[in-house]
Amino acid sequence: MSETILRKRRPVPPVGSYFVVRIHGFVPWVIRAATHTWADHAGIVIDDHGGIIEAEPGGVRKAHIGQYTGCRMAVNLGETMTDQQRAVVADEAQRLIGVAYNDMDIADLGLEALGWHWRLLAKLAAGDHELICSALVAGGGGKAGIDWMCGKTAASEVTPADLAKRPGMQPWPPG
Repeated sequence: MSETILRKRRPVPPVGSYFVVRIHGFVPWVIRAATHTWADHAGIVIDDHGGIIEAEPGGVRKAHIGQYTGCRMAVNLGETMTDQQRAVVADEAQRLIGVAYNDMDIADLGLEALGWHWRLLAKLAAGDHELICSALVAGGGGKAGIDWMCGKTAASEVTPADLAKRPGMQPWPPG
């Protein structure tokens, strides 16, 4: 069966919602180990066809949620959002396509998980000229007037683990 047919049959989360997912590989494993959670990546749903925006080492890009079929995933389905908020989140995510990946933020979060707090590195990582996946999500919520900061003072401090622990997260696909 072709990928196109599978995409049409599979339900997708609502536009403007965010997801967290557990993907395979050494770096995702390190992220999970450092943050003591099952989730290592996050993104935003931008259309009814499964289009997503995510930040990866190549930068912020458009992709399809179908690439995570078979991976453990949760979506903020239990969170009340207006249609306008959903549209703002999706628009903000699309506006950021092409923004560079924030390798410094990953290094800072990793060192912090080990108990090392390097203020200079944290200050460099806090800029909005580069993003990691969870900062993309936190910032999109902020633009829509939704607090997805998970108690942090900067979007660059938010991790997939923080987003996964928020109230209203539900397994995807719904079972």
